[in-house]
Amino acid sequence: MRKRTAKSHENVFRPRPSDGDGILVQISFITIKIMDFPNTKRLLFAAFALMCILSVVVAGADEDSHNKRIFADAGSNVTLPCASSTNLTVITNRSNVVWILSDTPAKESQRSQNSKVHDDGSLHIWSLTGFDSHTYTCQDPKSGQVLASVDLVVRTPPPSVSKFNVITHSVYALVTWSLIEPEDSGGYPVTAFNLSYREDMSRMDNPTYHWNIIDDIRFNTSSITIFSLKPNTTYYFRLTAVNRLGSGPMITKMAKTKFDPKEIHEAKEIIRRQNEESESTSIYMK
Repeated sequence: MRKRTAKSHENVFRPRPSDGDGILVQISFITIKIMDFPNTKRLLFAAFALMCILSVVVAGADEDSHNKRIFADAGSNVTLPCASSTNLTVITNRSNVVWILSDTPAKESQRSQNSKVHDDGSLHIWSLTGFDSHTYTCQDPKSGQVLASVDLVVRTPPPSVSKFNVITHSVYALVTWSLIEPEDSGGYPVTAFNLSYREDMSRMDNPTYHWNIIDDIRFNTSSITIFSLKPNTTYYFRLTAVNRLGSGPMITKMAKTKFDPKEIHEAKEIIRRQNEESESTSIYMK
């Protein structure tokens, strides 16, 4: 007499009559014969078989639904293969493929002078910039069959700093900006900020026109106070973010200090006390 399967496991597999003393378990298109082991071993074997099949199905679906992703640094070269794990077509002539970039053949794009299709169908791009970050699709020009699709991600220096603001007083200025999130930093995290400032260049006869540089400001800093400014004077301030690929675009802002006699006197007193308390204070005011 055949043992009945527990109801709690009926949704895992469905037993059916067979020629032998075992049970046939059919999962999708695969039929597995489970020998007449004790119920516990039978259930474990069926569960294991189901997990193996599901893993294969899920893996195949994931490979079909996601393009291959390649990362490269700006200024470097990269080669995109016209092949995938599901397509093993051997390409011996570059005329047998066409690369599509944003629905436009790559040879017609603005970057065509920096790209070339090799005989094996691969696309070689040199002197990469951030504008080369696209989805590149390799196709058979005759049938239109997609042979490979690659997401190229070009890592760059960080973008311009946003919300850059300068609040001036008579002898000092508070400079503020927004931090750059890691996902918006060009592919590498921001490591520092560089700030520089100087007086207005309209008085070209002034020999002291040089940039005062404050570099290596910590990546998690979003404000800094600059002292020893001249009252009623126009200054230029520049700020840039830095990651491992270098500095991003420089953003410049002009601001003019105020003239408040009371504030100037208070600032001198503060500086005097700081100089007395610490010999390392570098602020100096005439």
